[in-house]
Order: sequence, then structure tokens, then C-alpha cells
Amino acid sequence: MEGRRPRMSKSRRSGGTSSSRPEDILDAASKTDFTDANAARNWDDMYKEHLNTKPGNFVLHILAKEKSLSDDKEWGRKKIKKFLDWALTSYHTLLEHKDDDRYTPLHLAIKNQNDVFVEAVLQKKGLTNLPTVLSETCQYGNSLHLAINYNLPLINLIIEKCAEVDAEIFEQDEPESNNTPLHTCMSMDLNEVYADHDEGLDNMTDEENEESQYDEDSQYDEDGQYDEDGQYDEDARSHRYEGSNGDSFEDGVLQDPNSKSPTTPKSRETGWPSLQSTKSFMVQESTKQYFRVVENLIRKHDSVLTKHNKYKRTPYQERVFRLLEIEKARPLLAAEELEQDREETERRIISKDPIASYIRSYCVRKGDFTRDEVMKALYYPGQERHIEFDLGGLPHATISEDYLDRLSKHLRFESILKYVALPRLILESTTAVRHRRREQLPRKRGLSHLVAVFNWLRRNHVEKIIKIIVIDDADPSHSDESIEKALSDFGVEIWDWKRLDLSTDVICRATTAEGNSDVSVATEISLYSTGNNSVLMGWASPQGLVNRAKFPDLKKVNLFIREGLEERDRLNKYIEMFKERIRAESNDKVEVHHIVDDKDISHASELKSSDEPLQSDNTWIHCMSNFAKLLRNAPGASKARSVKVAIIDDGVDGSLLSLDGKIAIGKSFCTYVNSTDLMVPYYVPSGNHGTCMAALISRICPNVSLYVARLDERQPPGSSYRQITAKSAADAIRWATECGVDIISMSWTIEGRLEGNEDIINLKKAVDEAANKEILMFCSTSDQGSSTSDSCYPGDFERCIKIGGATDTGEALTWVNAAKVDFLLPGKNVPFTSNEGKIVSYESGSSIATAVASALAGLLLFGSWLCDISFPDRKSVIDAFNKLSNKSPTGKFPQVQAYFENRFKELIHKPSSYNLRTAQWDANCDSALKRILEMVKDST
Repeated sequence: MEGRRPRMSKSRRSGGTSSSRPEDILDAASKTDFTDANAARNWDDMYKEHLNTKPGNFVLHILAKEKSLSDDKEWGRKKIKKFLDWALTSYHTLLEHKDDDRYTPLHLAIKNQNDVFVEAVLQKKGLTNLPTVLSETCQYGNSLHLAINYNLPLINLIIEKCAEVDAEIFEQDEPESNNTPLHTCMSMDLNEVYADHDEGLDNMTDEENEESQYDEDSQYDEDGQYDEDGQYDEDARSHRYEGSNGDSFEDGVLQDPNSKSPTTPKSRETGWPSLQSTKSFMVQESTKQYFRVVENLIRKHDSVLTKHNKYKRTPYQERVFRLLEIEKARPLLAAEELEQDREETERRIISKDPIASYIRSYCVRKGDFTRDEVMKALYYPGQERHIEFDLGGLPHATISEDYLDRLSKHLRFESILKYVALPRLILESTTAVRHRRREQLPRKRGLSHLVAVFNWLRRNHVEKIIKIIVIDDADPSHSDESIEKALSDFGVEIWDWKRLDLSTDVICRATTAEGNSDVSVATEISLYSTGNNSVLMGWASPQGLVNRAKFPDLKKVNLFIREGLEERDRLNKYIEMFKERIRAESNDKVEVHHIVDDKDISHASELKSSDEPLQSDNTWIHCMSNFAKLLRNAPGASKARSVKVAIIDDGVDGSLLSLDGKIAIGKSFCTYVNSTDLMVPYYVPSGNHGTCMAALISRICPNVSLYVARLDERQPPGSSYRQITAKSAADAIRWATECGVDIISMSWTIEGRLEGNEDIINLKKAVDEAANKEILMFCSTSDQGSSTSDSCYPGDFERCIKIGGATDTGEALTWVNAAKVDFLLPGKNVPFTSNEGKIVSYESGSSIATAVASALAGLLLFGSWLCDISFPDRKSVIDAFNKLSNKSPTGKFPQVQAYFENRFKELIHKPSSYNLRTAQWDANCDSALKRILEMVKDST
């Protein structure tokens, strides 16, 4: 029976026979010298038959349980090792046998802290079945799960062996929760510290566990220092982790599992840590012990970071969940402790937790992790945080503080950013815009605009920036003081600030980490030179880049040198002198690359600003806009949930006032042309197309949350124009599906053939997955009429609703083949306005009509939620569109004025001249809305 200690007994031998009891076999083994070949052979002859049958073949189970044997006079540690070394040569299969509780000998040795047995097994040379032994599972999982659960001192040795023999062991699930070993590690230190308080966690139902997710509005800060692979720098920092309270500890081998952890400062009233002590209580002895285990598990097999357990949580999400559940279980300390105080406490707990911080940093830094893998490892769908900030490609070079504030409403940053990329920018303060004074103050030579941008990032909880890319080579450029003030304490490691002849002292002070203003953490620096040799020699001097006291981590220098001031031969001589001095002074620890700078080249060569401008009302749209405004005034409108609409397009300009507060989240699926690392942001669109679609949907749908996906565009071989890639479209649809949107709006087409095209086949699968979730998908028809020879996707997939453009009276536009569409909606000369309300463009096409269709569907859904009338699936919405359209000349154009204006006015007993836009909602409106929707839903 498990947990019962067996008694060792003397061997009972009679007439040359031997006992088959495991205890007797071991007793005889204790008296045998297994380094003596004859003695070992005699013992083997005596017990061979028993070792191959029950109960003798459980001899290793008994030995594994008996941790005390290592102190036994007849056994001892050396004796056990010698016996196992001999036994595992001939009888290694005994390690695979399981007892009645499904434990192997190694499982029992780990449970009983029998490190002698464990070490002997792991260090046995030529043990051919070690992969099988390590991967064998019991009720708690495999050997790695057990070692974590029982805090085995030799756990790092087990990790090393698992990595050597079978990396799949790291991804094996524990049977009950489907936790990987790394998942298990996420709560072990917390279980030890809060053993008296976490019964609620352990007793949570599966439903409660699956429904629990961390607060999507919480922000996390970053602490600790890591090398370029997301790992601690072993040489420079000796596995030293500095906690948020200023204490530090060594994260080496596990300590004695029987040692007591120090007690935590607690509230006298509750026994829980007080708010004032939340910083210090996170760094417990148990956390210190498990930190190295977490680090080792991730280094050996980091793909486990994206694995989900039974509750659909990755290891990082499991850590956040456990941290927050512990905090939520703590009673309020005083009446004045507001909920917002607790939210801030929770944010701080997660931000300063060493294990959560390490995983965040590792994921963001890991070079071979794709962005999607980082998002999957850290966040739930729809709750992704931004790990970069990029304003390259802005349609204007001037931004305001209001613009940044509007971005804050839908950009949620991680505390550590992979990069920040900024073109030449002028930032106007709100005060300057609203209250410009005639007299001009004396102007400083150097600029300071970007100081406000980086301060804005600080206010949005960004604490660490790995890489900066800034274009600042115009006259004037930013001053030294402004650069230092903008970037101090961000700990920038990869420096690419394009300002000519910038002092290395400035770079040093701008790339320090918090708390150390004299030492740079930069590992790579890009320098921009006019060719001035005195500057080059200053950079290469003992006081410059090669000063290891100032730049201890520097490994690479990129020299961009501008031609024109000196002849080519002299310039080449200067470059070689610079490179030679850097090599000599750094003992070849710093490599130098030089590139001729033609004023456009840098690591940020894709960053640029353009000043291209943004591209009597449509009666149909005017009608629906008025009705949407009326619905917003309905008593239940503010409490009803918003309609989630995904706009998959070329991005959306978040500075448009009509979109203020309507963008829930966004994601880019577009990389810069010459990069796999830099992402083109969704909030800096390449044109105004997606912005127009977003504005139109927001105008007609009464309460909308926009999920913005930016598509990738590439120029196909042999083509002269750019086309949306099917891969990015498929990825965007899957992201929208995971976010749980109600509607997906796709105002574009991809031409091609389905057969043999893997990307389009994958796009079809993504559409099918969304359709299976009953997500409404509206897409454009081709505006080439019957001239197109190829199929157009996703419209030609049956599960999308294909839309064509029409006049506001319902006639198909000239280039639209009405026979190929499901519905026609307004798409001719639709006006779009600026922030000042002026019409700046009139747009036409089926893409406009697709946005209108998406908005109409959103209005129907929102109205149905207000009056408890259900449109349960795609078919019911299509039926409603058909009902709205059945009296139009083509049978495909929804005649909304007949229902949402004329009939509605009749039902509320108002004349036809009554203006719905200024109407007040009353009881008549309630019954009229319900009646209209019942009429629309009735497909007969």
C-alpha cells in the first residue's frame, strides 16, 4: 500500500533455495560485493529467476522507497550505487515495471527524496531505456512533473537528462489538468507560501478554472536584466536576480526542501500581506528556488511556452492566473481600499514577479519566436498587448498630444517592447494647438519633440525598450539633452538613432538601465558619420565605444558614413583606421560593419512620413445613420454589449475623431518589405481605405467595437501591382475568430485559382472555421465585372456573403456583375469627412458596399439585443437581408427606408416629415423597434 514503509527482513535460505520476497533479495544483495565478478555472478544465479517474476521484480521499488538505506551500515550510499550500477546493466527493464499505484521505481525514488537512487539511474552509462523510464507517467505525470511537485534537489539533473534523451518529455501532460512540467512549476512556490490560504484554488471546479482569465486591462512592468536570448547573463550577473524590493538572491541549485521559507510581512487583521508589502512579498525563498528551474526548463525546450493545458492556459497565463487568484482571495484590508487600488496592486504583483517577468522577457527577445508565437505564449485571443511601437508611414509629419491620447485608448503595451520606430516627427502640444500666441519665444537650436512621445510610453507602463529606430538627421535635430531625457532608464540595447556625429557619451547615458546612470547596456550601436575623422577617432578612443566600463556589453557597431566631404580614398582610409582601432582596443570583442550612407539608408530605411491627403449625402446611408443615432438613445443601449466587427484591411488611422473609443484592439499581419522582424503597425495605415471602412461601419452600427487587422501586400511575380497575400488574410480571419467577433468585414478580393494553391486552400479553411462559429462574413465582389478570368476570393467561397456596389436607389454599379453577388448595397459617391466635419472625399465601389452591409448586420444584431429578438445564425441574418430586399427591382438591395424610416414613423405615430435624428426614445419606440425586427425576421 502506498505510503506504508516495508520492513527489511533477513534472507531465509533452506536447502539451496532462495526467497522471492524483494526484501530478502535486497538483504542478500547488501552482503554481496558487486565489484567482485564471482560474487555478483553467484548472487545473480541465486536470484535471476525471481528478478524476472513477481514479486521479485519489484526489488527496485523497495530500494527506491527506502531513502534511509543510504544511512544503513550494511548498505550506505556507495553500496547502493554499486548495486544499481550492476543491476541496471542486466535488469534495466525493472525500471519500467509499475506497482499497483502505477509508480515506477524512479517515481518512488523522487517521491521519497531518494537522491542516491535517482542519481544512480540518471548517471548510469549506456542505459538504453532511460527515455522510456523518464517519460513513464503516473497519476502526477512523468518523472519531471514529480520532481517539481516534490521539490527534488536533483531536478536540474533530471532536466538535463530529459533534454539529452527526449525533448518531448517537456511537453507531456499531467493526466488530470494536462499541465506540462512548466505549467506545474508555475504554482509550486505559491502553493508553499500560501498553503494555508489556497484551498479555494485547489478546489476550483473545471468550469471556474476555464472561465478565469487575467484582467485584459491590467498592465505589467518589467524588472530584472537578461541577455540577448532572453536569459540571464551568467558571466556578468552570476545568476543573480534583483527583486523589486531591492533584495537580491542567487538563483542556483535548489535548496534543502526541508528548510523553512522566511515568513512574509502580513496584516495583523487578516494574516495576508498588506498593500504596502506587496512588492516584497513576491520574492520568497520558494520563488528563488523555482526560478532557476523555470529558467532551465525554458532554455532546454522553449516551444512548451505555447502549450495549453486543460483550462486553455499557457504556462505564462497559468502563472498570471495563480498570482491573481491569490490576490483576489485576500480580504479587503480596510473600507477605504477601493477596487482600483486592488487592480493596481494586481498589476504590480504581476509586473514584479520574477518568474512572470522572465517569461515575458524571454518571449519578446527570442529571435526565432515568431510574433504570433509570442502572442500565443503570453496572451489570450483579443487581449494581446503591443510589443512594439511604430509610427513609420504616417500620412503626416506632425502629430499632437491628442493623437497620442487617442492611441492610448486601443493600444495596450507590454512593459517590455521589442522596438520603437519613429520617423521625423513634429509634436504639437494641445496647448500650442489651441492657444497659439503671436509672439514667438526664443527657439532652442535642438529639437525636443520625441521627449513627449517617450514620456507618453512611460505613462502607458512601458519600462524597457530593447531596440530604438529613430530618423533624426534633418536640421535641426534633437539635442543631446533631449535624447538623454527621452530614453534614460529604458535600458535600450540596440541603438539606431540616426543623428550625425552623435557623441558616445550621449549614447551611453541614453542606454543605461534604471538605477545606473554610468553604464550602458547597449549590445549593438549604429553610428552615422559625416566622415569627420576627429569624430571617428573619438568614437574609437579609450573614452569612447571601447571603454568597457561604459560599454561592457557592446558586441557590434554599424558605421553609416556619408560621402561628399572627403575623397573616396581618404574616406576609406578613415574607415579602416576606425575599424582597426576598435578591434585593437576591444581585443576583437566588438565587430564593426560599415555602410555608405546615401541619406536614406539605415536599419530604419523603411520608415518615412508622407504628406498624402486623405481621400450632398447618400440617402440610404443618411437614413441608417439617423436610425443608429436614435438607437443609441434607447434606455438599454448603454448597457447592451457592443457589436464586435473585425475590419480586415490596410489598417485604420486611430486619430479620426469619429473612431474615438471604438477601436477595441488591432493586430498587424504585415512586415516591412526588407524585414521579418519589423511589423507595419495597424494604426498607421498605408492609405485611407481601411479607415474609410471603419468610419462607415461606426456611423451605421449604433454600438461597435472594432477589431482591426492589417493585411500584408506583396507584388506577385510577373505583376506590376501589389496584391493582398492569402496567407495574411487567412491569419487575420483566424485571429478575428479567436477574438470572438460577430462580423468580419473584408472589402477586398484575391484573384487566383483554388486548385494547387496552398495559400488559398488555407484561406478557405480559415473561412470555414469562422463560419462554423456562426460568424457573419461579408466580402466584396470583383469590380471588374465579367472581365476577370480567375475566381475571386473569399467571395467565391460559399460561406461568405458576397456584396456588390450599387447606387443609393439599388441599381448595380457599371462594373459590378449583379448575377455574381448575394446582395447589392450603396457604393457610389459615399462622402467621408475630416475631424472638422468637412467632406474630404467621395468613394465608390463594392468595398464601400461591403462595409455598409457589415454595418447593417451590426445594426440588426444590436437592435435584436435591445428587444430580445434573436438572429441566432448566419441564415437568419441572410433571411433578414432578403426580406428587406424582396421588393427591390433586383431582389438584392435592402430597402431600409421602407422599414427603418417610413414604417417606423407610422408605428410611433409621427408624420413623414418627422426627423428621427433629433427624436427622443419613448415607449412607442420600444414597441416599434420590436415590430420592425419581427417583420424583418419573418422570411415568409
